[in-house]
Amino acid sequence: MCLSYHFCYSNLSAKFNLNTMKTFKSLTLICIAFFTLLTSCKKDKKQPNCKIITVNMGAQNFVINYDEQNRIASVVSGSTTRTYVYTGSTITITETNGGSFSKRKIVTVGANNMPVNLREEQNTAGTLWMNSAFEYNGTELSRLTQTGSGGTAPAVVTYTWANGNPVSASSGSTTNVIAVDASKPAQAGDFSWFSAFYHEWITVLKPKNLITSIAGSTFTYTFDSDNKISSLISGGTTVSYNYTCN
Repeated sequence: MCLSYHFCYSNLSAKFNLNTMKTFKSLTLICIAFFTLLTSCKKDKKQPNCKIITVNMGAQNFVINYDEQNRIASVVSGSTTRTYVYTGSTITITETNGGSFSKRKIVTVGANNMPVNLREEQNTAGTLWMNSAFEYNGTELSRLTQTGSGGTAPAVVTYTWANGNPVSASSGSTTNVIAVDASKPAQAGDFSWFSAFYHEWITVLKPKNLITSIAGSTFTYTFDSDNKISSLISGGTTVSYNYTCN
């Protein structure tokens, strides 16, 4: 079992298949964010509300379904389905594969509308688990403490910020530097969004701008005519997106 998201990115590295994923192991939760993108439009016209409905990554395709409040209701990829249930300040996310239980996440949302605790249960009895506790300065994530049912020592990661963006994440003697493009706002389809996609849309960190590199791993983007991100490229892998707008 992987205790720390920051030092165990095995699931994502296997699926994303990037050479640069080795450097992501200490940064899994750094880039989790979810934003609704409002595309540009002509003056005096209401801007359309656009959201990503499919994610295509090589042979893998994901379909995202939303509820009436534009919250994620489910994500489907082949025989794997994630479902989301919202009850007060709690979000329960259950993943099944071929109809059989895979894992469950229980998220507690704080007064700042950010998750303050995330418990992942890896069996139906809930006896195999990981727990992540989040601390903030306002809505800026300052500290993550992760524990697990295996009884190992807590893993702690601290974050520094500048001008609305995270600039580093540190654990023990290791510090990873984060770079952004200050000329472009963070938006759906960027690396933050993609990380959230792989981690069940748990928003723990919201950068102001596009993240362009982490610990030397670079991320480049292509944009459509409305300035929505159409693809994310890192290493030799391209992730492409399709939108619906209303």
